[in-house]
Amino acid sequence: MERPWIFEVLSQQLVRHEGLCLKTYYCTAGKLTVGVGHNLDADPLPGLNRAGQEISKELALRILQEDVEKTEASMLSRWPWMRELDDARYAVMLNMAFNLGVRKLSQFSPTLALIKKGEYRAAAVRMLNSKWAEQVGKFPPDSEKARRNGRPGRAWELAEQMCTGRWQGV
Repeated sequence: MERPWIFEVLSQQLVRHEGLCLKTYYCTAGKLTVGVGHNLDADPLPGLNRAGQEISKELALRILQEDVEKTEASMLSRWPWMRELDDARYAVMLNMAFNLGVRKLSQFSPTLALIKKGEYRAAAVRMLNSKWAEQVGKFPPDSEKARRNGRPGRAWELAEQMCTGRWQGV
Protein backbone atom coordinates (compact mmCIF):
# COMPACT_ATOMS: atom_id res chain seq x y z
CA MET A 1 0.00 0.00 0.00
CA GLU A 2 1.11 3.53 -0.71
CA ARG A 3 -0.12 4.63 2.73
CA PRO A 4 0.14 1.58 4.99
CA TRP A 5 -0.61 3.69 8.08
CA ILE A 6 -4.23 4.21 7.01
CA PHE A 7 -4.99 0.51 6.55
CA GLU A 8 -5.85 -0.10 10.22
CA VAL A 9 -8.48 2.67 10.32
CA LEU A 10 -9.73 1.98 6.79
CA SER A 11 -10.09 -1.73 7.55
CA GLN A 12 -12.24 -0.88 10.60
CA GLN A 13 -14.50 1.19 8.34
CA LEU A 14 -14.66 -1.52 5.69
CA VAL A 15 -15.52 -4.22 8.24
CA ARG A 16 -18.30 -1.99 9.60
CA HIS A 17 -19.57 -1.12 6.11
CA GLU A 18 -19.18 -4.50 4.39
CA GLY A 19 -19.39 -6.89 7.35
CA LEU A 20 -17.00 -9.68 8.29
CA CYS A 21 -18.07 -13.25 7.67
CA LEU A 22 -15.70 -16.09 8.54
CA LYS A 23 -17.83 -18.68 6.74
CA THR A 24 -18.16 -18.77 2.97
CA TYR A 25 -21.62 -17.80 1.74
CA TYR A 26 -23.47 -16.74 -1.40
CA CYS A 27 -24.00 -12.99 -1.52
CA THR A 28 -27.14 -11.33 -2.91
CA ALA A 29 -25.55 -11.40 -6.38
CA GLY A 30 -25.10 -15.17 -6.09
CA LYS A 31 -21.30 -15.02 -5.75
CA LEU A 32 -19.41 -17.23 -3.31
CA THR A 33 -18.00 -14.77 -0.77
CA VAL A 34 -15.93 -14.76 2.42
CA GLY A 35 -14.31 -12.33 4.83
CA VAL A 36 -14.93 -8.67 4.05
CA GLY A 37 -16.75 -9.03 0.74
CA HIS A 38 -14.10 -11.13 -1.02
CA ASN A 39 -15.66 -12.62 -4.17
CA LEU A 40 -14.29 -16.16 -4.45
CA ASP A 41 -15.81 -16.66 -7.90
CA ALA A 42 -13.80 -13.74 -9.31
CA ASP A 43 -10.69 -14.28 -7.17
CA PRO A 44 -10.54 -17.90 -5.92
CA LEU A 45 -8.56 -18.97 -2.87
CA PRO A 46 -7.21 -22.53 -2.49
CA GLY A 47 -9.59 -24.85 -0.66
CA LEU A 48 -12.53 -22.41 -0.53
CA ASN A 49 -15.04 -23.54 -3.12
CA ARG A 50 -18.40 -24.09 -1.41
CA ALA A 51 -20.66 -22.41 1.13
CA GLY A 52 -20.12 -23.02 4.84
CA GLN A 53 -16.33 -23.34 4.86
CA GLU A 54 -14.59 -21.41 7.65
CA ILE A 55 -11.51 -19.21 7.77
CA SER A 56 -9.81 -17.43 10.67
CA LYS A 57 -10.23 -13.74 11.38
CA GLU A 58 -6.50 -13.31 10.76
CA LEU A 59 -6.84 -14.83 7.28
CA ALA A 60 -9.91 -12.69 6.54
CA LEU A 61 -7.95 -9.54 7.42
CA ARG A 62 -4.96 -10.65 5.29
CA ILE A 63 -7.31 -11.21 2.36
CA LEU A 64 -8.83 -7.78 3.00
CA GLN A 65 -5.40 -6.16 2.94
CA GLU A 66 -4.56 -7.84 -0.37
CA ASP A 67 -7.93 -6.79 -1.82
CA VAL A 68 -7.41 -3.19 -0.68
CA GLU A 69 -3.90 -3.17 -2.18
CA LYS A 70 -5.26 -4.39 -5.55
CA THR A 71 -8.05 -1.80 -5.42
CA GLU A 72 -5.59 0.95 -4.56
CA ALA A 73 -3.26 0.04 -7.43
CA SER A 74 -6.15 0.08 -9.89
CA MET A 75 -7.52 3.35 -8.48
CA LEU A 76 -4.17 5.14 -8.67
CA SER A 77 -3.48 3.80 -12.13
CA ARG A 78 -6.67 5.48 -13.33
CA TRP A 79 -6.51 8.62 -11.13
CA PRO A 80 -2.89 9.35 -10.09
CA TRP A 81 -3.98 12.77 -8.77
CA MET A 82 -5.61 11.01 -5.80
CA ARG A 83 -2.12 10.67 -4.29
CA GLU A 84 -2.42 14.37 -3.45
CA LEU A 85 -5.51 13.90 -1.23
CA ASP A 86 -5.15 13.98 2.55
CA ASP A 87 -5.42 10.60 4.31
CA ALA A 88 -9.11 10.85 5.27
CA ARG A 89 -10.27 11.82 1.77
CA TYR A 90 -7.91 9.31 0.15
CA ALA A 91 -9.54 6.63 2.33
CA VAL A 92 -13.01 7.74 1.16
CA MET A 93 -11.98 7.13 -2.43
CA LEU A 94 -10.41 3.80 -1.55
CA ASN A 95 -13.53 2.75 0.40
CA MET A 96 -15.78 3.67 -2.53
CA ALA A 97 -13.49 1.95 -5.05
CA PHE A 98 -13.48 -1.17 -2.86
CA ASN A 99 -17.29 -1.10 -2.63
CA LEU A 100 -18.13 -0.20 -6.21
CA GLY A 101 -15.08 -1.29 -8.15
CA VAL A 102 -12.92 1.20 -10.04
CA ARG A 103 -14.96 0.85 -13.24
CA LYS A 104 -18.22 1.81 -11.51
CA LEU A 105 -16.51 4.55 -9.50
CA SER A 106 -15.46 6.09 -12.82
CA GLN A 107 -19.18 6.75 -13.45
CA PHE A 108 -18.93 9.39 -10.68
CA SER A 109 -16.97 11.63 -13.07
CA PRO A 110 -18.58 14.97 -12.01
CA THR A 111 -17.95 14.08 -8.35
CA LEU A 112 -14.38 13.03 -9.11
CA ALA A 113 -13.80 16.32 -10.95
CA LEU A 114 -14.99 18.24 -7.88
CA ILE A 115 -12.69 16.25 -5.60
CA LYS A 116 -9.75 16.84 -7.93
CA LYS A 117 -10.43 20.62 -7.74
CA GLY A 118 -10.68 20.48 -3.92
CA GLU A 119 -14.41 21.26 -3.88
CA TYR A 120 -15.10 18.71 -1.17
CA ARG A 121 -18.44 20.02 0.10
CA ALA A 122 -19.92 19.98 -3.41
CA ALA A 123 -18.48 16.50 -3.98
CA ALA A 124 -20.06 15.28 -0.72
CA VAL A 125 -23.47 16.61 -1.82
CA ARG A 126 -23.14 14.77 -5.14
CA MET A 127 -22.16 11.60 -3.28
CA LEU A 128 -25.33 11.81 -1.18
CA ASN A 129 -27.50 12.50 -4.24
CA SER A 130 -26.44 9.31 -6.02
CA LYS A 131 -28.08 5.93 -6.53
CA TRP A 132 -25.11 4.47 -4.63
CA ALA A 133 -26.08 6.51 -1.53
CA GLU A 134 -29.60 5.07 -1.66
CA GLN A 135 -28.14 1.58 -1.81
CA VAL A 136 -25.57 1.88 0.99
CA GLY A 137 -27.43 4.27 3.30
CA LYS A 138 -27.37 8.03 3.54
CA PHE A 139 -29.02 8.43 6.93
CA PRO A 140 -27.26 10.76 9.43
CA PRO A 141 -26.29 9.71 12.98
CA ASP A 142 -29.27 11.44 14.60
CA SER A 143 -31.85 9.60 12.46
CA GLU A 144 -34.15 6.82 13.64
CA LYS A 145 -32.58 4.43 11.13
CA ALA A 146 -29.10 5.17 12.51
CA ARG A 147 -30.33 4.50 16.05
CA ARG A 148 -31.80 1.15 14.92
CA ASN A 149 -28.63 0.16 13.05
CA GLY A 150 -26.27 1.56 15.69
CA ARG A 151 -24.48 3.71 13.11
CA PRO A 152 -25.12 6.18 10.29
CA GLY A 153 -25.27 5.07 6.67
CA ARG A 154 -22.09 4.39 4.75
CA ALA A 155 -22.76 7.17 2.24
CA TRP A 156 -23.44 9.70 5.00
CA GLU A 157 -20.22 8.75 6.80
CA LEU A 158 -18.10 8.91 3.67
CA ALA A 159 -19.68 12.17 2.47
CA GLU A 160 -19.05 13.73 5.89
CA GLN A 161 -15.45 12.49 5.81
CA MET A 162 -15.02 13.92 2.30
CA CYS A 163 -16.52 17.25 3.33
CA THR A 164 -14.57 17.71 6.57
CA GLY A 165 -11.37 15.76 5.97
CA ARG A 166 -11.96 14.08 9.37
CA TRP A 167 -12.32 10.32 9.82
CA GLN A 168 -15.85 9.20 10.66
CA GLY A 169 -16.97 6.27 12.76
CA VAL A 170 -13.55 5.26 14.04
